[in-house]
Amino acid sequence: MAALAMTMELLDSFRSEMQREELNPNDVEAGLVFFQPKIKEILAHTVIVPPPGEFGRFCEEILALEGAVFLGLLFLHRDAKAKKAGDEKRASVLFGYPFTKAHNAAARLLAAKDSQAKGGLKSQVVN
Repeated sequence: MAALAMTMELLDSFRSEMQREELNPNDVEAGLVFFQPKIKEILAHTVIVPPPGEFGRFCEEILALEGAVFLGLLFLHRDAKAKKAGDEKRASVLFGYPFTKAHNAAARLLAAKDSQAKGGLKSQVVN
């Protein structure tokens, strides 16, 4: 429950900041990163946080996970102004926000970040 609350709070805060800067809040995506210690071959698993109307199903899916350790969030920020100005470095930025330092979380979160393909954030498993 704490990971879900933090996920929603951080995503809402980021989107609100986008609105204050007169940017499109829908240009921010998030993925919740976790692992399950009993499944040794999986380093990290990313699940995309859906639009607000689909939070109920997302919460049910997350709460149904057995023994999950929530590592943090991946955020994908797209900046239309930077893209229009030709600043490809800032046009699409992916970064992580850790929830814990336990379980080698930083390395697992970085592996999840590095495995994401350019151009979008997607649900995936990192072995």
